[in-house]
Amino acid sequence: WYARAGDVPHAACAVDEHRAKAPSKEELLDRKAQHTAHCRSCSGALRSAERLQQVCRLALFLGFAVMPTLLFRMAVRPTIALVAALLAIAKVWQLAASIETGLTSGLASYPPPRNQKAGRGKGRELRTVEQGRRF
Repeated sequence: WYARAGDVPHAACAVDEHRAKAPSKEELLDRKAQHTAHCRSCSGALRSAERLQQVCRLALFLGFAVMPTLLFRMAVRPTIALVAALLAIAKVWQLAASIETGLTSGLASYPPPRNQKAGRGKGRELRTVEQGRRF
């Protein structure tokens, strides 16, 4: 077994490939490689988000293809309805893209809300038991 596998990692002659090159921030926060690719729920959600983006892209293309016909016929109500539908589809596409980004990279939400100094996840000041009783 030792002959096939080579030296053990803690041997004096072993080489640590990871120590030679420090990983970049993108590599450290790559959620797709670290979690999503292995998690059945997350990989399914990622596939669904990608499919939803494709459907939205197709619907937007078809909607914009129909738009000149409606404008040429001066159909006001159908044009307004189509514009509203296209805006809703664009918003769904944006949501699917943000879900995909959240499942593939941690850069969008870095640092996490619990580590931010201001805002919703504002860090709390730690107090001792005695300090907590005074308030």
